[in-house]
Amino acid sequence: MTTSKMSTTKLKEEACVFSLIESGDADTLVQRLQESEDGQKLLSDRNKQGKNALDLAALLGKADLAKVLVENGAALNKANKSGTEIIMLTLFPYKN
Repeated sequence: MTTSKMSTTKLKEEACVFSLIESGDADTLVQRLQESEDGQKLLSDRNKQGKNALDLAALLGKADLAKVLVENGAALNKANKSGTEIIMLTLFPYKN
């Protein structure tokens, strides 16, 4: 696989993880993480707003998905782009 194709595939895979979290599809999320060549990378990658998969699940109030992410290796002690740790997001979620 060329670098360009690999980068495009990786971007689609990352976007898919964020989409699955937004839609609440836990079963497909587990499948995607387990089938990925690098599930840890999918868990730690950030979207344009600087959020990783666990940040997004916490912000959206999707505890079932957050549990799936943690069970699959998501780090609880990582700060997001603005320096906020996941525990703070769960205690004080951002509201529009």
